[in-house]
Amino acid sequence: MVLVVLAVVGLSYYAVVIANYGPELMEGGSRTLWALVVLIIFHVLLVMLLWCYFAVVLTDPGEVPPGWRPSAEELDLEGASATVPLTCGAGSMDLVGGTVGGYISGTGSLARLDIPSTVTSSLSASATDGFPSPVSGTPGPPPVVAGDGRAAVGAGTGHERVRYCRKCCAYKPPRCHHCSVCGRCVLKMDHHCIWVANCVGACNYKFFLLFLVYTMLETSFVSIVLLPQSIAFFKNGDADGPGAGIPGRAGTTFLGFVFNLAFALSVLSFLLMHLSLVSNNTTTIEAYEKNISSRWRYDIGRRRNWEQVFGMKKWSWILPVYDDDDLRRMPALHGLDFPCRTDVDTQEY
Repeated sequence: MVLVVLAVVGLSYYAVVIANYGPELMEGGSRTLWALVVLIIFHVLLVMLLWCYFAVVLTDPGEVPPGWRPSAEELDLEGASATVPLTCGAGSMDLVGGTVGGYISGTGSLARLDIPSTVTSSLSASATDGFPSPVSGTPGPPPVVAGDGRAAVGAGTGHERVRYCRKCCAYKPPRCHHCSVCGRCVLKMDHHCIWVANCVGACNYKFFLLFLVYTMLETSFVSIVLLPQSIAFFKNGDADGPGAGIPGRAGTTFLGFVFNLAFALSVLSFLLMHLSLVSNNTTTIEAYEKNISSRWRYDIGRRRNWEQVFGMKKWSWILPVYDDDDLRRMPALHGLDFPCRTDVDTQEY
């Protein structure tokens, strides 16, 4: 898809610069100033579009730091809610009795996984027939298992649940999701975009939004400046005017107009959707999979929601970069910690 995007850019460049407004600028005359203005605006928007596009493609969307663990308060299950995975990848996890830890088996090797002792104690207390107790090793009742295959401990207390990825065999920070295409967890994952061949997450979501903005502006501008040439072609053919002898002028002009108009209309609707998500501090996954009410815990006001994506320095809002001060002062830009509303019960994300 990256090649498709570059092909559309190349088509637009040929139609605007080489086939139409470049020849007008070189020939001089009454339309020279207009051609110069068109070419300047076109190149400025094109540079910004490509800058933002490759920033999305080449920037890691956000990787969970190796060994990341929830805070001690979150792992304290006394009056809190937590989950423990029963399976991990293709293997299963057996809690080792008498230790604060466990092993993952079923993949030909054993990998140690640290598990809080309070988790093993709680599972032991809730064990049932047919399932060995993780501490004593004796049969007991099975633990309560959530729909996603995790054992729930102390659920329903109103606190945030500790989240664990069974595919990565690691804890998941808030708002982190596993991407089946990339094969890893992505911080504040929005979606996997085939057009950029990358995930869109905490660290490149701003660049993705700017790419949409500049794509909409560029394609709209190209559609407007190629409209007169497209109409003239159907009325008078391609015999007269600057650039009349350039190979493929008529075809590239018409195709450039059609493709850019189609992209402008489709990107506009997509951009409006994402601006709505930003105003509510919500990702595409959260909006699609979760029941987001008007009292969303991460909705801290439209201005602050905007700053959670674009930063606080206004000069950087239109550029695919972050100010160093914003990166130091705003943990949300790194995708690991997010400010929350205090009047909303904790939700599991």
